[in-house]
Amino acid sequence: MFLIALSALGVTSCTGKAGGERVAQTAEGDRPADARLTVLREPEPGERHFARLQQLTFKGENAEAYYSIDGQHLIFQRRAPGEFDCDQIFTIGVDGSNRTLVSTGLGKTTCSYFFPGGDRILYSSTHLKSKECPPPPDFSRGYVWPLEDFDIFTAAPDGSDLRVLYQSDRYDAEATISRTGHASSSPRRGAETSTSTR
Repeated sequence: MFLIALSALGVTSCTGKAGGERVAQTAEGDRPADARLTVLREPEPGERHFARLQQLTFKGENAEAYYSIDGQHLIFQRRAPGEFDCDQIFTIGVDGSNRTLVSTGLGKTTCSYFFPGGDRILYSSTHLKSKECPPPPDFSRGYVWPLEDFDIFTAAPDGSDLRVLYQSDRYDAEATISRTGHASSSPRRGAETSTSTR
């Protein structure tokens, strides 16, 4: 899957298929020498909602991308063979620059967001229970998202100053942040909501 910045509506999407491409910038980082930093994609024929698509990632699975409040960065989960076997949290500039690992690189992570002030990030991880990847689920009956022992964390935007927001011996993930930047693990606090098996 590839991370695509959708400029027309200010949202992001993951896709493995896109229309025609135009070169936007030159190669950098882990991409092959003939790859681009970003690739502009023409919308599929008949597309009425998106005028400009910009591909930001070129290998692995990249998903659940969300903008920073200033619109200059995305935070997303990534898994790539030879890099990380489990999803980890990364940030990247909307121009495709400065892809940075901001989770611990341990366990499996999901559901990441920037706080509105830009001074913290939020994500869920299994690394307190195990530094290893959880066993892969059985996909024989379709897509599965196993309810592993995730806990909810905050950190500085570069991944430093990691703090536990909520920890239990159950599934605690899928947290979101209100526009005011409040985060909690309980919808009763009225600021953030999450999914839990508690």
